[in-house]
Amino acid sequence: MGFLKKLLVPIIIFGVLAILTYLLFDAQTFGNEVMFYALTAELLAVLYFWQYQLSKSKRSGIFYIYLSVIVVFDFGFTLIMAFVRSSENISYNAFIFIYWIVIALSLIAAGLLKLVYRGLNDSIQNQAKGEHGLSKMKQIATETMHILEQYKKDAAEAIKALKEVKEALEYSDPVSHKNVYGIEKQLVSHLKTGLRHAKNKHFGKINAVMKDSNGVLFLVEKRNTLLKESK
Repeated sequence: MGFLKKLLVPIIIFGVLAILTYLLFDAQTFGNEVMFYALTAELLAVLYFWQYQLSKSKRSGIFYIYLSVIVVFDFGFTLIMAFVRSSENISYNAFIFIYWIVIALSLIAAGLLKLVYRGLNDSIQNQAKGEHGLSKMKQIATETMHILEQYKKDAAEAIKALKEVKEALEYSDPVSHKNVYGIEKQLVSHLKTGLRHAKNKHFGKINAVMKDSNGVLFLVEKRNTLLKESK
């Protein structure tokens, strides 16, 4: 429901802006000549703020403040220039020349901004990804443990193995890195396999999944080692 709301609101906003833009520029002498620029600016601005809602937790707040200033400036500049041209206060060639110079400078500024804040943004993204990944792993392990606790006598070895896994996850580095993305996917897959075995009462298989040569405990240790080497 939340994602649907985030999807519908930008569409409605753009629809309203597009109608108002059409009514405004259609009445101008050269409105049709520059209407495309105004509509494009509105669409890009709406898409930007939609994307911001989806990824704001993965980027620096300061980075988004500066980037938003650039987006809002380009949006306002385009609408003003389009209106000036549609009112015959500037020639089309002059409009094109000024418009593309300003847009090019804005793109350069945005590129430099991303370059300057790339390290910080990567760090924030890795922390968010790492915390989310570990939380998901712990959740699966806890659900598996809850099932196993109902069969303590038959699942003693599996419970022991899972406790070791939960302890290893508890003391794992919450900040991820691109070098361990693949290992984290394997960990989630193995833990889901263990959960499936628990539901089917295949307790011996759970112990193997957790402690074999490429099991969960080995992967957790490998992940943590690679994280230390990557920092």
